[in-house]
Amino acid sequence: MFKGFGKWLRGPTAEDVSLEMIGVVKGTQKLFGGQGDNMLSGEVGKIVNRAERVLEKEGHTMHPDIKRFLKDGVEALGPLATMRSSEHNGENWFGPGGNVYLVQKPKPEWKEKFRAAQRRLDGQADQLFDSRFAEKVAAETKGMDRYERDAYTRQNPSKSALVEQAKMRNPGLGQ
Repeated sequence: MFKGFGKWLRGPTAEDVSLEMIGVVKGTQKLFGGQGDNMLSGEVGKIVNRAERVLEKEGHTMHPDIKRFLKDGVEALGPLATMRSSEHNGENWFGPGGNVYLVQKPKPEWKEKFRAAQRRLDGQADQLFDSRFAEKVAAETKGMDRYERDAYTRQNPSKSALVEQAKMRNPGLGQ
């Protein structure tokens, strides 16, 4: 009944947040953009806030590579969290109940800065994944077929980026 309750109270660990950030940097974790990408900056902001909380809470005890990656990630992605990821395109949409919605279009400047942040963190994400997580995910998913791996990632959402990253590095794992 109370399985996972302590983890819920404790919040995500440094490893969980670093895996999430690796997923964002490598493109294996999809961000929910909403209509016209109007929610992308909020999604990035959530990840940045989790990284800042983990750095504050566990910064003195975490592995130096993870700490450096999270700090660099906050520095690279932080400005994107406060920048609008979409803009009004001049059209309105009339929804149910007489509500008026502004039709949004993606903001190219935000996308460019996001891609630049991904490129900046890419090498560091590869190095961190290879040194800290690759062997672990290979051992945990060894012998699993595709359906078992899918069930595993549904039960452990923080491991989803791990499995996706491992499949990118080792195409045979995706069979």
